[in-house]
Amino acid sequence: MFFGTYTHNLDNKGRMVVPSKFRAVLGTLAYVMRGYEGALEVYQQAAFDVLINKISTLNYTSKDARAYIRSRLASVVEIEVDDHGRIALPAKLLAEYKIGTQVNIIGVYDHFEIWDAKAWSEYSESSNQTLEEVAEKLYE
Repeated sequence: MFFGTYTHNLDNKGRMVVPSKFRAVLGTLAYVMRGYEGALEVYQQAAFDVLINKISTLNYTSKDARAYIRSRLASVVEIEVDDHGRIALPAKLLAEYKIGTQVNIIGVYDHFEIWDAKAWSEYSESSNQTLEEVAEKLYE
């Protein structure tokens, strides 16, 4: 399980050290893909398999389902965790999401997200303002 928030820097090759608490869960192979609200999502094999199984249940004859499937799966990149606990993030995804050298790594139960530090700060500030209202709706 992934949880917590960590701040790291990308090196000039787009490599990032995976937080040590995440490395044991992640293993040596990971899947990076476009996420939501400007984040990249990183999955370990078992969680990625669950996601793919969920996606496979979508009705491909639906225009919305096709768009979702294409968008999500076209961005998937299989990456290895190197001997130093780093992953190399694809330059295309970093550019698309405007992720700079300082990133926040956010544990989200079955995967973790990589955010540009400024984007995470802005998102976190706005979502925390409505946390109580959202919680109330979700737990009714």
